[in-house]
Amino acid sequence: MEPGRCRLCHTETDLHASHIIPSFVHRWIKKDGPTPFLRLNDAPNKRRQDGIKRYWLCTDCEQRLSDFEREFATDIFHPTIAKGVHRITYGRWLLKFCTSLSWRALLMTAEHYGFATWPEPHKSRAPLALETWRRFLLGEIEHPGEFVQHLLVFTPWSEAGDDVPRNINHYLQIAIELDIALGPDIGNTYVKFGPFIILGFFLLRWPGEWRTSRISLKQGSIAGGKYLLPGAFRGHLFERARGHAALYKDISPQQKSIISEAWAKDADRIKDSRTWQVLQLDLALFGDEALGVY
Repeated sequence: MEPGRCRLCHTETDLHASHIIPSFVHRWIKKDGPTPFLRLNDAPNKRRQDGIKRYWLCTDCEQRLSDFEREFATDIFHPTIAKGVHRITYGRWLLKFCTSLSWRALLMTAEHYGFATWPEPHKSRAPLALETWRRFLLGEIEHPGEFVQHLLVFTPWSEAGDDVPRNINHYLQIAIELDIALGPDIGNTYVKFGPFIILGFFLLRWPGEWRTSRISLKQGSIAGGKYLLPGAFRGHLFERARGHAALYKDISPQQKSIISEAWAKDADRIKDSRTWQVLQLDLALFGDEALGVY
């Protein structure tokens, strides 16, 4: 704990070190991976025990967001990891959960970099989204309005085209990422963990192009795997997957040796893991070309 102003309710009090990506995701990665450590994009050679945290939330607000996270972990995340993508119904809590992650991603950008260098209208709309999401999470407003949330759940990739990254299944099924996307007609947060991607839009000129993944206010269902999305989003996913593969090249020979030894030491556990499963998917599509990015 450390003293400060809660980023959500604005109370001056002691603040918790809160996860940006929920802790249940990091526990899953550590349990499922070849070593009981995390490697984050900003420092792939450094082994970590936990994900990124910030002293942002008071006790009450930490509990508020934790309640949404527990619902998502119990009803959607763990069943999807265990059984694959299937139809799941959800309640009002899902929009709150998705909004909480988009809010944290945009808040991190605001506090680390600011919006001053962004083009218009992104520069003026991002602070509006940040405040709208904050007030929605607190229950001060009923709905985030135009600052909508979308949730994508990916099934295994089965297309082996020349343009498809050789680590596409590893990226779509396992990778963790935070990003901001800015385009002429679009601006959104991008929060990826396992087979899930949450997009929080602060600019969206053509919302009809994204209608199949939008999260409703009260209730709905998630089927996953089949969406009507803009063609440019495919290219964006491929770009992110290639960037994820490039990180592997930055891992030192010593660290790669540690990872290889871990795989060999506990081979039985690894063969039951999701990491092994997605490796087999990429090997089936691309042969030995997939090995260079694992």
